[in-house]
Amino acid sequence: MRKLEDPKYDFASSAHSRCFYPTEGYDPEDLDKGFCKAISCSRCVYRMLFTSPSSTKDKSDDLENLPPAPKKKKGTCSHRANVAQRIQMASVVPRSIAYAAIHLHLALSDAPWWSATHNGYNYQDLWYFIVDFFEDPVDEDAEEHAKELLKWWNDRIFTGTSSAANSCGTKMTSRKEDIAKRQRRSRSPRSPSPLAASHCNN
Repeated sequence: MRKLEDPKYDFASSAHSRCFYPTEGYDPEDLDKGFCKAISCSRCVYRMLFTSPSSTKDKSDDLENLPPAPKKKKGTCSHRANVAQRIQMASVVPRSIAYAAIHLHLALSDAPWWSATHNGYNYQDLWYFIVDFFEDPVDEDAEEHAKELLKWWNDRIFTGTSSAANSCGTKMTSRKEDIAKRQRRSRSPRSPSPLAASHCNN
């Protein structure tokens, strides 16, 4: 996201890739807001991996205006179990979100096959960042946010359903390091971005 403002920014140092945010955008002042709420990750990738390809069309993300789920016709029950049924997963868990996020990011890259790293982007670091986001919150507010986000995922997956080449290879910032960095940045005087400065000069 910062690449547009800073051409020297190394995207591999951050887990906050644009693909993990909703289509309406993100808040640069609060990167936790909307993080891991991308519809492409929840509706498409996660359901494709765990609740079958057909479930990607199973439910709208507009929960308030959701019509009643259609009743299954007799004699049409499938004997093929999806992954969630096979492993008896009845709710979304943080590590499954991390797994889906890795698949989404890798699919959007130009990687020809699976690799733990690609063009300097470390998917193992991404895994730990997202897991820590849920399982090791830094304070009570972060813990409450993680619980709300996990509920958001469960509402969309199981509730009511039938079923970069310019990287320097930098190690991705961990969840705790990311929080500490943002806290330090919030305490220091802000300087205008290069885009804002050029706009003012004009």
